[in-house]
Amino acid sequence: MNVILENTQYRDVIRNVIKDIIIIFKNNDEGEFYLPEDLNPNRMTYIYPKLKYEFSVDLIIEEDFKIQDFKVNAEYSEGDTITVLIHYNPKYKKSIIYDLVGELNEIVAHEIRHIHQDSRGHFYMGDPEKDNSYEYYTQPKELDALNFGFKRMSKITKKPIADLVNNWFNKNEDIHMLNDKEKKDVINKILKYRR
Repeated sequence: MNVILENTQYRDVIRNVIKDIIIIFKNNDEGEFYLPEDLNPNRMTYIYPKLKYEFSVDLIIEEDFKIQDFKVNAEYSEGDTITVLIHYNPKYKKSIIYDLVGELNEIVAHEIRHIHQDSRGHFYMGDPEKDNSYEYYTQPKELDALNFGFKRMSKITKKPIADLVNNWFNKNEDIHMLNDKEKKDVINKILKYRR
């Protein structure tokens, strides 16, 4: 488990998914899209035989004039589907691409990590969602995926992982719903997590 997702094959998977998301985002204001199918009708899933799994992406793009720039969230669900939700302020659509690509690297890597965890049986993925945000974010499978995603984002953006983790938790309080003490503890656990 120590070396999973570190090789070139995984980087290519993440890169290809993000490239497809950005193509759709640049060419559409809003909507729900199915990748890779909407870009290539002959492909229903991303297939990477050497990685022993395949998956699809359900991409939802929504305009939101109330937010500063953009917010991204995602989740992996059984059936090997990653749902990615992008809310963005259309006034800043062209200027947010670079930062959006950075966050997509974290989000997509995080969710692909969950697919990998599931396919390899490294963590029990069938746990019901935790009612408590703190319990949810401190599950080993979440810490593993968060650490992996933020390391990927750090490598791509050339920014320190601690800054990226802190920025994400500060920007997305409406998503994680942690108090200050819980947030600090979760951030420390992510940064100290060792696979």
